[in-house]
Amino acid sequence: MDIIAHLKDFGLKPTEIKVYLYLLENGISSPAQIAKGTGVLRTNAYHVLRDLLEAGLIEEQSGRGDRKTYIASDPSALLRAIESRRETITRILPDLRSLYTTEKNKPRIKFYSGLKQIQEIYLSALDTKELYALGSTDVLYTLMPEFMERWTAELKHRDIAIRDIISHSSKSNALSKMSGAVGANYGATILPPTNEDIVTDLLLWNNNLALITLAEPYFATVISEPHMARTFRLILKILHSKLS
Repeated sequence: MDIIAHLKDFGLKPTEIKVYLYLLENGISSPAQIAKGTGVLRTNAYHVLRDLLEAGLIEEQSGRGDRKTYIASDPSALLRAIESRRETITRILPDLRSLYTTEKNKPRIKFYSGLKQIQEIYLSALDTKELYALGSTDVLYTLMPEFMERWTAELKHRDIAIRDIISHSSKSNALSKMSGAVGANYGATILPPTNEDIVTDLLLWNNNLALITLAEPYFATVISEPHMARTFRLILKILHSKLS
């Protein structure tokens, strides 16, 4: 079996393979011994050792004074390294897919899960001068009161105009909170009492449309596409004026 070829397939560089195999065969070694035994320049050996340490393939041990020695980890560390890479890719795969484009002008779609991630949407929406919303501010204040206080204060600080269409149940309590926090830049209209209360929120800023569910399981989708944003902005403007 060609071990070197397989280690190359794993992603190790030739110098990393030399040092790794040397430590497997010789056990605890100093950088000077490693450099002499592998033919890798001592200055380069330190970089190689650092990379192998980060990969979890070797371990560092303290010697006398500031001298350090190195030993190879059990070869099963190779499997753990593969699993660690797999876990990392699995975590970032949704974001990578949201960036993936096969055609020009394809909308960018990003998914969010849980209240912490949903709060990231509201923070992203602060990067605008005009914000449209449709939902229940009463639900927002119930779910994340401290966050809403910080967020509305930031709306005022950044002088962001918000055009809000809120549920009728939000009229008595949440409306006064929003008005007091945001000030003159807050314009709200209220849905008729005949409409059922809603546990969703819609945010529109710049070219971004966020569709948010504020009931368990909490999740959201943000679509970034100028034509769709323009259409929804027109719909919200018309609805806002009709309810005024």
